[in-house]
Amino acid sequence: MQSQPQAPAQLISLSQIRKMASVIDPREKLDADLEQMLVEVATDFLADAGTQALALAQHRGEDTVNVDDVMLAIDRKYHIKVPGFNQDIQTVSAKAGVKKMPTRAHAGAVQAIRAAAVAEDKKQRKKKGELDTGSSSGRGRRKRV
Repeated sequence: MQSQPQAPAQLISLSQIRKMASVIDPREKLDADLEQMLVEVATDFLADAGTQALALAQHRGEDTVNVDDVMLAIDRKYHIKVPGFNQDIQTVSAKAGVKKMPTRAHAGAVQAIRAAAVAEDKKQRKKKGELDTGSSSGRGRRKRV
């Protein structure tokens, strides 16, 4: 007989969800189904973050979860950075081999900088006479010295 996975215990209450919602907008009222869904999502998030943090602590050889374990777990899985707590997470992530994907704007800027550097290098070499500009293909080639 296989045991079925149990749903995590409710880690956050409806009253806590309502209180958080009232902090955001005291005039707004949440639908009962939405409140229940938020309780389930929050409970799943907290259970998952706790499980991941425990795994990180055990990997370190510790049986106690600390703040860094929790912050690294939610940073890795959910890409959430908590202000005031994640100062060292980037260093830990870098040591763990976590690589960030550059944004399109950053990639475009890097590409423009590289193109400008290549053009400047080509210009400098041409100025020094290192390029043979008379090739039939129209492309510059280095002279052999």
